[in-house]
Amino acid sequence: MSTCPFFNICGGCEFDFFSKDYFQKKESLLPKLDYTHDAIWGEKGQRRRAEFAFNESHFGFFKKHSKDIVDVVNCCNLLPEINEIVPKIAKLPWNGSGNVLITLCANGISVSVISILPVYSAQFKEAVKKLPANI
Repeated sequence: MSTCPFFNICGGCEFDFFSKDYFQKKESLLPKLDYTHDAIWGEKGQRRRAEFAFNESHFGFFKKHSKDIVDVVNCCNLLPEINEIVPKIAKLPWNGSGNVLITLCANGISVSVISILPVYSAQFKEAVKKLPANI
């Protein structure tokens, strides 16, 4: 049974119902490549990257098979460091619509905004200055 309250609503993750060893089994099927990185898949709560969608009234993930946005500011599959800052980013005064890619890197959290419309109003720039320094 799924542990995510957004499972089958949000289009982000479709693997919440698998057994705990699913990802290890799947990884064992991959050809052994010379990677110096950790496993491609991780345990629940170990995703270090997520792409959120926004418009002027919503921030979250796209609804499954739709361009509607499901308001999500906490994802049980993300690292706690990301979940800690997502509500702060969601509260920014977004203009227009687009995507926000949030990644935990070795030197902090990277936030990339992708939009065809300018989102950087004076109010937005002031709000960004108030975000934690590690972003």
